Amino acid sequence: MADGQAQALGARVRQAREAAGLSQVGLAEWIPGLHQASLARIEVGERALKALEAVAIASATDVDLDRLLRGDDRAAEDLVRATKSTTPQYIQRRLSDFAEEARDRRNEILRLADEVPDVAKSRKANISRALRAWNIAGGATGNAAREIDDEIVAVDEPLVIRDELN
Repeated sequence: MADGQAQALGARVRQAREAAGLSQVGLAEWIPGLHQASLARIEVGERALKALEAVAIASATDVDLDRLLRGDDRAAEDLVRATKSTTPQYIQRRLSDFAEEARDRRNEILRLADEVPDVAKSRKANISRALRAWNIAGGATGNAAREIDDEIVAVDEPLVIRDELN
């Protein structure tokens, strides 16, 4: 395909996409194996359009394949028709996808919410065990401190007595 033909085809693809109310990303999402960057290169005539991609683009934008590939005066009619019919379909598909994702997220939130009481109960038990251990350790430390203090006093008393004798 000559550069002029590739550019003209790319322009028709872009016109069909825009008339259908689709972004490059939006159109590429509906065509398996086609990425937005590839679509951008097709639209400026830098990359050849594969046959299956052309069929998918024509279908997604509701433009006659022959008119998309060859172009003619009636292409504008197809673009107007695509604007009337494809955009609501595209929006409906996107809303349906969004609703499904929202249901999935809601179910995940409900599942996590069900787990919260169990986690809280488990954490409360762990905190109680930690406090008991702290109290036991504190008691042991207090007892040990008293024992050491008693020993110090016991050692100091004879010294005090000796000092009194002198």
